[in-house]
Amino acid sequence: MDFGATRSKLEQGHLHAAEKRAKVCEIQQKAAEG
Repeated sequence: MDFGATRSKLEQGHLHAAEKRAKVCEIQQKAAEG
Protein backbone atom coordinates (compact mmCIF):
# COMPACT_ATOMS: atom_id res chain seq x y z
CA MET A 1 0.00 0.00 0.00
CA ASP A 2 1.32 3.43 -0.96
CA PHE A 3 0.83 5.59 2.12
CA GLY A 4 2.24 8.67 0.41
CA ALA A 5 -0.37 8.57 -2.36
CA THR A 6 -3.17 7.85 0.11
CA ARG A 7 -2.15 10.76 2.32
CA SER A 8 -1.98 13.20 -0.57
CA LYS A 9 -5.43 12.04 -1.69
CA LEU A 10 -6.79 12.64 1.81
CA GLU A 11 -5.18 16.08 1.91
CA GLN A 12 -6.69 16.94 -1.48
CA GLY A 13 -10.08 15.85 -0.15
CA HIS A 14 -9.61 18.09 2.89
CA LEU A 15 -8.69 21.06 0.70
CA HIS A 16 -11.68 20.41 -1.52
CA ALA A 17 -14.03 20.22 1.47
CA ALA A 18 -12.57 23.42 2.92
CA GLU A 19 -13.04 25.22 -0.40
CA LYS A 20 -16.64 24.03 -0.61
CA ARG A 21 -17.30 25.17 2.96
CA ALA A 22 -15.76 28.57 2.27
CA LYS A 23 -17.96 28.97 -0.80
CA VAL A 24 -21.08 28.02 1.17
CA CYS A 25 -20.13 30.52 3.91
CA GLU A 26 -19.68 33.20 1.25
CA ILE A 27 -23.11 32.48 -0.24
CA GLN A 28 -24.73 32.49 3.21
CA GLN A 29 -23.10 35.83 4.05
CA LYS A 30 -24.34 37.36 0.79
CA ALA A 31 -27.82 36.01 1.48
CA ALA A 32 -27.75 37.42 5.01
CA GLU A 33 -26.69 40.83 3.72
CA GLY A 34 -29.49 40.73 1.17
